[in-house]
Amino acid sequence: VKKSLNRSVDVQGMRQALTTLREHEGDTQRVVVLEATLLEREGRLQDSRELLESFIASNLESGVARANLARLQWKAGERAQAVGTLRFGLMKEPNQERSLHLLAAWLEEEAGLSGALGSLRVLSANPGAWLPAWVAAQLAVTRRPHEAKWVNTRIRSSAANTDSTISSSRASLPDRASRGRSSPW
Repeated sequence: VKKSLNRSVDVQGMRQALTTLREHEGDTQRVVVLEATLLEREGRLQDSRELLESFIASNLESGVARANLARLQWKAGERAQAVGTLRFGLMKEPNQERSLHLLAAWLEEEAGLSGALGSLRVLSANPGAWLPAWVAAQLAVTRRPHEAKWVNTRIRSSAANTDSTISSSRASLPDRASRGRSSPW
């Protein structure tokens, strides 16, 4: 289905492929996003948007669907709403790559590089968030190398926090004797 969307293929064939995928997976995020993309390609933007909104309402952690909805909002000129949609999703799933790249690009366009880097700084402070610092590093290195210093510090800090989280998780596991079997480590 995805390959078909990238080429000029008959809509009927794409619909059949989507139906087959839905039969195998049900209404998964992948199926819904592909259907929304197909609707968008057919020029049915409102239907695409409603499908994504409906899915997101019952699947709050759906980062990819949220990114696609935000893209439709941005296309419709609803820029503040699009940025809000991405930010909300990134608070729940801070390492959702597509959302981060869209947000960085849009914020750079709207608020300049400093605005984009500032937002990525805020997002990188969330627990478990490591990708916002990486996206900021990509921006900083390509646009303004002197901005890369805080990013390097944040990436090292994220790596240290991840290592200490793993270590503390392992330390909180019961030892072999109390579990009555050998350690998986």
